[in-house]
Amino acid sequence: MFNQSLSYRFILHLSLALITFFYSGFTHAQKKQIDSLKLILSNSKNDTSKIVEQLKLSRAYNTNKDYTSSIQYAEESLTLSQDLKFRKGEALAYHWLGTLYRDHNKLPEARKNYYAAIKIREETGDSSIADVYLDISRSYIIENNFPEGIKNSLKALELNEKAGDRYAIARTYRRLGYNYMSYGNINEAIRYYSHSLALLKETNKDRETAVVMGMLGRLHLAEGNDSLATQYVLSALSILENLNEKFDIAFSNFLQARFYLTQSKIELEKNNFTAAKEKLLLAEKKCLSGMDFYETSPQNEYDRAANYNILGEIYMGLGNFSKARYYLETGNRLNLETKNRVEIVGSFLSLYQLDSLQGNYSKALSNFKQYVIYRDSIASSENTAKMENSQMQYAFNKKEDSLKQKQLVTQVKLEAQQKQKYFYWIGLGLLGLLSFFVYKNFRNQKKINRLTDESHAREKAELE
Repeated sequence: MFNQSLSYRFILHLSLALITFFYSGFTHAQKKQIDSLKLILSNSKNDTSKIVEQLKLSRAYNTNKDYTSSIQYAEESLTLSQDLKFRKGEALAYHWLGTLYRDHNKLPEARKNYYAAIKIREETGDSSIADVYLDISRSYIIENNFPEGIKNSLKALELNEKAGDRYAIARTYRRLGYNYMSYGNINEAIRYYSHSLALLKETNKDRETAVVMGMLGRLHLAEGNDSLATQYVLSALSILENLNEKFDIAFSNFLQARFYLTQSKIELEKNNFTAAKEKLLLAEKKCLSGMDFYETSPQNEYDRAANYNILGEIYMGLGNFSKARYYLETGNRLNLETKNRVEIVGSFLSLYQLDSLQGNYSKALSNFKQYVIYRDSIASSENTAKMENSQMQYAFNKKEDSLKQKQLVTQVKLEAQQKQKYFYWIGLGLLGLLSFFVYKNFRNQKKINRLTDESHAREKAELE
């Protein structure tokens, strides 16, 4: 094992100080935004613009982790929308309330609000119904109801495909990739993330493209395909280098840390201990550089947990077992909360390895058992998902065949109508032609009769 250098201890303490600084600045900025919105609301009339400000304030309180105030202003927004009969505002408030309840694990209440939003949007012809289905999908994934989660994502996909919105389709594919990754079905996750990536490249969405590349890198890394994982990570980094927002910087550091950690393992297998240590130190530096964003962003628990797992592995490799345990146990707790089974497997395996190194064999055995349970559940999920995919594909094919049958019937009807029109016009033409000949014959006969009468008149005159 490696001893940690003093310089990197200094970096750790400096990074923790920066985290405190950024967090205090972040909190101050949020409080300032809340005060500003409250002032606007105090001077607002009861109209649709006030509804928008109430929702903004609700979101600001949620970001500031004040759940009670966030719910309060969301409900006030809903009440005012109902009083003003502002249907769009009602749908927005229901949708946001659903998300608040979902994020605080009140899932039945969340779905009740989501379905209320869908009902209004269907009645008003609002095209943003697909987004609600994606949020419903997420609520089912949280409680490990993967078939319902995938079903609602596919419903969103159907609506987005019908609308022809390629960016929305790409986002839905990304959600399906996440659903299958949470399900533990890496192959399906890679398939849907790959579909998403292809569409995102078409629509020139750089940040989303880089994020999906990063997820594909993570999945291929979990699958043991290090070379392909590295390709995706490097491609993502080349995009993120041109972006300069906090999330992009944090995610870039996160990807690089994974990359260096993988390289250190490769060097260790070759018994290149010095090179392995160098890679671990680079990985540590990148992790700590991105930590300030993940510590202060309440919306990125998933990435924060993954970052902790990486730091735990890094410190275990460097021989700093106390820090390794802190980060691995914290990451494992967050992974269990977010129900990310792929990361849970990795964190239990790392905890088993750490306990074995420290001689905590009882704990090591317990963590190994948990590792096996989650690993096997992933394998079982993949088999179940294959069966469900076959069933869904059968239902889709059946639906497609029914649609083709309807199209065939419609086509036959159209062809019959075309034939009827054709015969109608032919009949009308023949009738016109016949009328012309009758009329012409009538004129000729009339002329003959006139000439005959004139001839008889001349003959009679000559005889007289």
